[in-house]
Amino acid sequence: MKIEFDSNEVLSKYDLREIAIGVVKEEVKRYLRGENGKLSEEDNLQRVVSNHAYRLIFDEVEKIVPNYKESLVEKIQMVINKKDFSYHVWQRKDAWHPEESYGWKIALDEMKKSEEIIRNNVRKAISDFDYSSFVRERVSEEVNNIANSLYDLSELIRDKTEKISKA
Repeated sequence: MKIEFDSNEVLSKYDLREIAIGVVKEEVKRYLRGENGKLSEEDNLQRVVSNHAYRLIFDEVEKIVPNYKESLVEKIQMVINKKDFSYHVWQRKDAWHPEESYGWKIALDEMKKSEEIIRNNVRKAISDFDYSSFVRERVSEEVNNIANSLYDLSELIRDKTEKISKA
């Protein structure tokens, strides 16, 4: 025997809403339950809730900005492929940014991995530096500055002497 009825005639909109909410709650609980019938671990719950939230957000953004996923991928690739990365890729943790950017974390990790190579290259650069030409240039600059100062001083003395002799 088959009984058919129109639920809108038997149930109010409020009753239908409550039934729908109950069904959704039960489905969510069933989805989150592990094989033993108990709720999954806290981390798994957080992951499921986060994933669902992102999925909802992405679906809503897709309605407002069609093909945003493709645009996002293109923009990310454009930033990564630029020769001069923006500071967003290399952002350090500071008062305005609570955590370091992914690019900055990678850079720090790679520098730590390469510490010995960097140390050796710095030592080599210091030992290979031509201090004689550096010292020669600095001494030449200082002698030139002294000569200019002496010339200015001699001009001042000459002007004063001329003023005194005319008076």
